[in-house]
Order: sequence, then structure tokens, then C-alpha cells
Amino acid sequence: MKNIISIILILTFLACSRDGKNAANKGGTEVNLKSEAFDIAVSYAMGKFAEPKKVTDKGGTITVSDNKLSLIVEPLSYIIEPSAVFTGLIDDDQYTDAIVSVASYKGQYLIPSEHLIITGTAEKPILNRVIESDMRVIGIKDKIITVEIHTHEPGSPLYNCEACKEVIKYHFLKGELIRAE
Repeated sequence: MKNIISIILILTFLACSRDGKNAANKGGTEVNLKSEAFDIAVSYAMGKFAEPKKVTDKGGTITVSDNKLSLIVEPLSYIIEPSAVFTGLIDDDQYTDAIVSVASYKGQYLIPSEHLIITGTAEKPILNRVIESDMRVIGIKDKIITVEIHTHEPGSPLYNCEACKEVIKYHFLKGELIRAE
């Protein structure tokens, strides 16, 4: 009787560990996906320069810029923060996806951020699309992407006013952000 119980426990353990491996193949854990999406964003930013320079601060934020100093053109730099990685289901498959917001600076001026849409696949996440927009991603839930946008142009004195922001919900359909009704 003891042997039968032991065999049942072992088989149960093996079945559970096998299910865990199958779950990992469906996009892996959220922590792994966030890490992979962050790495994709860093590679994307580094690919923008012939001689990229990468600097990591204590908090894990990475700044990527051109290693060559230019006196003619204002330097471009990208800032990728670990807190700017959002995960959830956004497309029509069962694989967890991610959005990474990459802040862009030209000299000392913030220019519209780039939002990397990274879709999960059976093998590994891939960069699906880059959207340049002055929005801030708040979260992803139930295939809805929630963002905050400014209601005034960047040159307006009301641009950063807290009451002058709007929360909008989007669906990601066929590679496009479509406003949810």
C-alpha cells in the first residue's frame, strides 16, 4: 500500500512539472517575459547607432546613446526603464505579450516616446511593431491597452496640466492600435 501511494505521488509530481514546462513554452513566466522584452528594447535602441554606448544605473535603467560626440547635431539618446515594461494578452493568440516604452531625447529635449509592441510566440517573444506616440502606457488587461495622453500640444502651456490628460483604451488588431468603444 505504501508503494502504491509513493508511485501515485511521484506520477502526480511528474505530471505537474510537465504542465509547468508546457506553460513555460506558452510564453514563459511573466518575469522572464519582462526580462526578454527589456532585452529586445535595449537591442532595438543599440541598433539605432553605428557605435552605441550603453550605461546602466543602480536601478537597472539603461541609457543608450551614440558613442561619437557630434558638435553639429544634437545627440539622440534612449532611456529604457524596467518599470516601463507591461505584460498581458494583447493579440489574438494565447501567448503573453509585452509593451516596452522607450523614452527618446534629442539633446536635453524629450521627443515622442517609442512603444515597442512585443508579441509572444511558442519559441520566444518578437518585436512586432514600434509606435511613436506621446502616450504613457498604464497597463494591459483582457486584451485592452490602457494609456494616458495629453489633450494639448507639447508647445501649449497646458501641456503638462494634470486635468488636461485623458485615459484611453485600445485594442491591438492586425498590427494597429484601435480605440476601444
